[in-house]
Amino acid sequence: MARSTRPNTRTTGTLLIVALLGGTRPSSPVDVPGGGGTRSDCYAGFEVETDEGCPSVASPRRVEGTTSRDSCKFKVRLCTAIRVPGCRPARVLGFHPDPAPFPLPPRLASGRSCGNEATLEVHLGRKNKPGARKIRVVAVSDGHPKRDADALVLRCSKRVEAPSCGSVCAPPAPACSNVMADRCPANPAGGPNELELRLANAGSDLDYGWTGTFHNFGFTGGSALKLCLTQCDTRTNPLCGACGPTGLGSINTATFGPPLPILAANVPLCVVNRFVPGEAVTGTADIEKGDLNITVGLLSDIFVTTPGEVCPRCTDGTCTSGANTGKTCTVDGTVTVAQAAGDKSYLLSRDCPPSAAGSQFAGTVSVRLPLTSGKSVCNGPRPCVAQPGDPSTGVPVQDNQCGGSFCNARCAARACISTSADGQCIDANGGVSELCCAGDTTKPCFPTAFAPVGFMGSIERTGVARPPTPGWPDPTYPKSGGATLVATFCEPANTSGLTNTTAGLPGPGALTLPVEQTWQMP
Repeated sequence: MARSTRPNTRTTGTLLIVALLGGTRPSSPVDVPGGGGTRSDCYAGFEVETDEGCPSVASPRRVEGTTSRDSCKFKVRLCTAIRVPGCRPARVLGFHPDPAPFPLPPRLASGRSCGNEATLEVHLGRKNKPGARKIRVVAVSDGHPKRDADALVLRCSKRVEAPSCGSVCAPPAPACSNVMADRCPANPAGGPNELELRLANAGSDLDYGWTGTFHNFGFTGGSALKLCLTQCDTRTNPLCGACGPTGLGSINTATFGPPLPILAANVPLCVVNRFVPGEAVTGTADIEKGDLNITVGLLSDIFVTTPGEVCPRCTDGTCTSGANTGKTCTVDGTVTVAQAAGDKSYLLSRDCPPSAAGSQFAGTVSVRLPLTSGKSVCNGPRPCVAQPGDPSTGVPVQDNQCGGSFCNARCAARACISTSADGQCIDANGGVSELCCAGDTTKPCFPTAFAPVGFMGSIERTGVARPPTPGWPDPTYPKSGGATLVATFCEPANTSGLTNTTAGLPGPGALTLPVEQTWQMP
């Protein structure tokens, strides 16, 4: 499996992570309390992850896994302080009997602590009937009651269908209610009421289309997304429901960041990402772990412009071109356009959108981004194809433009103008080129075609979550932290035959967004 997305320690602007998964699928760990008494069930329990598909907690004791092979592999860790609403953890003194095959947590305490993972394999039964395995542990504490007797049942079933492009393992998002457009109300549960996610100035990545031409572009840093929080409290439940209102007059305005300039193969595009009118950003946010899972609905307006002015700039407080030429503006962020003519540094602003009068409007693309700090995957081959009504023109949908060679080579030349400290290739656009075509090592690619060993290829992105500080349940606010959000998705064609052919649309897309978190109380 390819390397996971790393924390934002680079000075480059983008990061590309792709993988040949050999049949694996996205997963994130889930807490399983084990079904002890309600007052002691949080003392200890299990953290469970599967190697294929999303683990499903069927009961306080049982986890369901699925497989496309003949067995499921579960990664299990024994943990203290499992999340059970209304239950206060006690100090765990030990386990009886010895909880083999699980390594003990490194410290026995009332706070969260997990041992190293143990991989347990559960085989399907005869004729692909579900198989199961059961494990029992008893935690001994200084609390009342003293003991927490837990059981874990791992159940494996045959997978019927593979996850779709962009599938992630995430808690269900709550319904948005009682959210004001211009500010966040108090959290009814008494916990934090607002989370701001601000894009870092480096480490973002946008890749879209199967040709590889429009890969390794940075997203504009400094843009912010605000989420109103519910359900989480200050002591027993760190999992917050998140709902971010959008539109004019809202805390998120009408657009997701300023216009985005992209120029590749001499095709200059200025992209304005609007929130879907009347649709809020929804999801969940974990204040203890920093895990984030949010869905953002966007309408991307695409304008074909010129290499010398790919998007309007905000220079000396004034828009240089576009719909608001000469009007005042405030800089939202800066991005470098490597192949642009003249000044390659763009000061960008929401106040300076492009206009159809000064450029060619190529249409609007509807994209739904399932952003997660966990894992997101697009399964091949050809995960994204033309849908009824798509204005698809140009080259028919393919997996890549590698001319029959595999997408498994180390990049070279302009796709690897330098090497990072951890040995990855840095693209001329400033991003990381992890895989290129074996027949043309200057060309980035998505590895959705069949790999040399015969396994189905996939695009994978793996995010990063960092616990905010001061750590929950410390009552001090604001709390700050970091995360890297990722998404894989299908991008339809637009009305511009030139961009469809050059980028390879319809086709898959992938996004990596390092963000800084700020958690607020009213």
